[in-house]
This record gives sequence, C-alpha cells and structure tokens, in this order.
Amino acid sequence: MFAVASPLGLKSIPEGAATQCYLAVNPGAAGVSGEYFSHCNVAKCRADANDPALAKRLWQRTEEIVAALPG
Repeated sequence: MFAVASPLGLKSIPEGAATQCYLAVNPGAAGVSGEYFSHCNVAKCRADANDPALAKRLWQRTEEIVAALPG
C-alpha cells in the first residue's frame, strides 16, 4: 500500500523528520513557542486549534481517560 501511495504524497522518513530536526537545532527557532510549523516554516493552523473551550474539553476528557487507566 505504501509503495503505491508514497509517490502520491507521503513523505520519506528524512522529509518527515526535517521540520522537527530544523526546530531542534536552529538557533533562530529557540525563542519561538506555541506556533505550528510545516515544511520548516510557521504555518497557519486550523481555527479550532486555538479554541479555548475545545482545549478545556480535551484536557478534561484526557484527565478522565488517564484516571481510568489501571495502575
């Protein structure tokens, strides 16, 4: 499946890791926080990514899930 889909838009492993590696070692990115990056650049995220009510619901649901874990 990946052999067929890869030429259609999947990134190679180096391409997929490029942004994270760029952010890890680029001194210019040291002062940047809370931004969404794509292709080594700040990118616009979806509108709901900055929705405080949605973030609160996600946090609450995550706490419920974690509290229910055994251990």
